[in-house]
Parts: sequence; structure tokens; C-alpha cells
Amino acid sequence: MRNVIGETWRISDIVISVLIFMFSVLLAFFVFNIEMLEEMDVVFIFLLFPIAFLYKQYPFDIFSLKLDIRSTLTPLLIGFVVMYIFMLPFPPRAWNLEEINYFSNEFNSISEFSWGKRWFYLLNLIVLTPILSELYFRGYIYRILKNRYDMITGIIVSSLIYSAMHFQLETAFLETFMPGLALAYVYEKSNSIIVASLVHSSGNVIWLVACYWGHLASLKI
Repeated sequence: MRNVIGETWRISDIVISVLIFMFSVLLAFFVFNIEMLEEMDVVFIFLLFPIAFLYKQYPFDIFSLKLDIRSTLTPLLIGFVVMYIFMLPFPPRAWNLEEINYFSNEFNSISEFSWGKRWFYLLNLIVLTPILSELYFRGYIYRILKNRYDMITGIIVSSLIYSAMHFQLETAFLETFMPGLALAYVYEKSNSIIVASLVHSSGNVIWLVACYWGHLASLKI
């Protein structure tokens, strides 16, 4: 992705973008129904605001489709494997009661949605959230850190920020940090938000499958 001539990579822009995101989420919590926002997992839709801020500072070809299949295939497969390992307790037959109840409860919650609400939830989980997250965390946070410091610093710090900003989700650190490392690696090797978004989306699909498996397991208890 092209850089603007004379572009200065400022860490302060990352801080400002995080504050914009937090402010927009808090504002939404006061204006809208908090339970509805948490239930639908739509928090990351508010990444639109920091993305808009950063795009003015660092414009680039967001959805470039120029891909080198040979150089993209390996990181793509690595990304899928990492997502599978950290998004799905393995093997499912060895799940304890707590894991079964967690995934079963999530499945039951989704099942109680109306058809319209359910389709929006799936659209958000599989399409909107992966694209917006990759635009922000990899397309901007990682890119700024990489150009300001180096690739390793960019991958690690952007993954830490990615994990920290899942504060509203009940997820363990490694379940967000390790996928964050993989997604940054995929983006670095493919130079494509679309490829990183596909890997991110696959992780969310795996989580949905785990919810269904948890539901089936709960029926046997």
C-alpha cells in the first residue's frame, strides 16, 4: 500500500484514534441500550470513527486486489491454523462442563434473536467486524508502528493494542493476542486488507461452529 510523499508517522495519532474509539463507544452506551450493544457485539462498528480520522492523515488504497498468490498462500494457511487453534478449544470431545456451557449459552442467545436481528448479527460478525478491525489494527496501527519503528515492534505492539481493545469481550489474553500476531503477519506478507479480513472472518466462523458444537454437547449432558 502506497505511502504519501513526506508522510510522518506519528504515535500520537494512534493515541488519538484509540481515544476517539473509546469516546464513541461510551457515547453510544449512554445514548442507546447498553445491553443491546453488548448482545449484538457491534462495538467494533465504532471503529469507523478512528478509521476516518486516520484516513485523513494516512490515505492509501484500502482494498487493493493486486495479490501475489504464491506469496499469499502460505501466510493465509498459517493464519487459518492459528485461528483454529486459539478460537476453538481442542479437541471438542475433551471440553469440560464450563466450556460446553459457555458455547451452548452463546448458541442459545443467538437462537433467540429474531430473523432480522440474527442476519444482522451474522453479517456484523463475519463481514463488518473483520473488515473494520483489519483496516484499523493492521491497515493503520500496525502500518504506523512499522514505519515509525520496525516490523517486529509493529506486529507485537499492534497485537497488544488489538488484545487490550477487546476489553468489552469476555476473552482470554492469548485468544486475542496470538490471533493478532497471526493477522499482522498475514497482512505483512500479503499486503492486503482483504486477505487479513478473510483470515479474521474465518476465526469468527470457527467460533460460531464451536457454539453449535457446544449446543450439541449440552444436549448429551
